[in-house]
Amino acid sequence: MPSDTTLEPIQVEDRPVFAVRRGAVTQEVLFDGVVDVADKISVTAPLDGVVIGPLPPPGTFVDVGDVLFEMTPTIEVRLAAAELEAALLAQDAGLGDPDAVAARVAVAMEVATSYGLPVGEEALQPLPDPIQVLSPISGTVVRSAPPQGEQIRGRRILEIGNTSLLVVRADLDEEVAGLIRIGQEVVLGGAGSPDPIPAVVNGVTVDASNRPVLSAVFGPGDVAPSDFVPGTTVVLAQTGRPDVAGTVVAVEVLASSLVVVEIRVDAESLSLDEAIQIAPRDGTTGMVGGDVTEIAVDDEGAPYLVVDVSGSDLEFGDRVILSFAVSEKEDVLWIPPEAIRAYENESFVIALTSSGDLIRVVVRTGISNSERVEVVGDLAEGQQVIGQ
Repeated sequence: MPSDTTLEPIQVEDRPVFAVRRGAVTQEVLFDGVVDVADKISVTAPLDGVVIGPLPPPGTFVDVGDVLFEMTPTIEVRLAAAELEAALLAQDAGLGDPDAVAARVAVAMEVATSYGLPVGEEALQPLPDPIQVLSPISGTVVRSAPPQGEQIRGRRILEIGNTSLLVVRADLDEEVAGLIRIGQEVVLGGAGSPDPIPAVVNGVTVDASNRPVLSAVFGPGDVAPSDFVPGTTVVLAQTGRPDVAGTVVAVEVLASSLVVVEIRVDAESLSLDEAIQIAPRDGTTGMVGGDVTEIAVDDEGAPYLVVDVSGSDLEFGDRVILSFAVSEKEDVLWIPPEAIRAYENESFVIALTSSGDLIRVVVRTGISNSERVEVVGDLAEGQQVIGQ
C-alpha cells in the first residue's frame, strides 16, 4: 500500500471527516494459511496392526534409523505370514503334488501381499512382534496422527521434515485459485498474534459492497478498545468450521463497558448469538513478503498454494493471513471504507459543501481493499466526507 493511506481523521461532532483522494486502488483478497515445512516425508504403517509404543510428539528431532514407534500385527496378519511360510517350505521340500503346492503358494502370496507382508526370501523369516518402524530420514517430526492403541494400516502416521525450510500452505476456493499465478507476490501477516478472545455475534449486516459485516460483543474487561484498530485484520474462529479472515470497520465502547467491534468478513455462515473467538492481528507489524512457488491440488482435489517464507521470523505452525492483489486501477477517486454508507442497495456518502452544509451523494463503488474504496459520483478531489 502507498504510504499516504494513513489518514488522521478530523473530529466533527464525534464523526471522523475524510478527504476524497485521487490515486491508485488495488483490489486485494485475504485468506488463511499455516506455516509448514517445505519438504517432508510421510511415514505409514507397514502392516495391519496396533500401535503399542508412544509416538514422538511434533517438534522431536529424529535421526535416520531411529525407532519412531512400535506396533503389533493383527491375528489375521500373523496367520497369513504363517501360511505363506508353510507353503514356501512345502514347495522347497517337494512335499505333495507340485501343482497343488504351487497353487497354495500363489494364494498365500496374494493374501500376504494384501496385508503388506513380504513374499520373497523375507517371508521365511519369523514375523517380528512388535514391529519397529524406523525413521527414513533425519529431521523434525511435524505431525503425528493416531493415538496409541489404534488399529491402523497404510495410513499416514507421522510426517518428518526440515523445519529450517519453511513455506506457507493455504487452501483456496476455485475462484481465488484462478486468480493466482506462480511468482505472484503475496503479503503475509499475523505472526505472533495474541490468543483468540471469546465474543458473541449480536448483529450481521452488509456493507456498500454487499459484503457481510458482523458486530461482535466482548465482555467488560475482556479486551481494550485499542486491541482492535479500524483497517487491520482479525481472524474469527468458529466451532466446527474453518477460521475466517476479517477487517475491523469500527470499535465502540457501550455504557455497560461492553466493547462492540464491527468486522467485515468474507463468510456468510455466521448467525446471531453465535459464540466465536477473535484473534486481533496488528496489520502493521509482523508483515513479511513472499512469492507463490506452487499451486496444486491435494488428495481430495482441493486447490492450495505454497509461498516460500524461509528466512522470515515465522515459525512452523504459525497461522497467518495472506493478502494478494488481483487488480489495480490508477488515477481514480477513493475514500476509506468507513465513509461508505448503504440504504436499500444504494451506496452513498455524507459530503460537506463549500458552505459547510451536509449533503447526501449517491456513489457507485468499484474495486476496494481494507483502506481504499474506489467511488464514482458527484464528488471532487479534496472534498470532505463524513465517516461513520
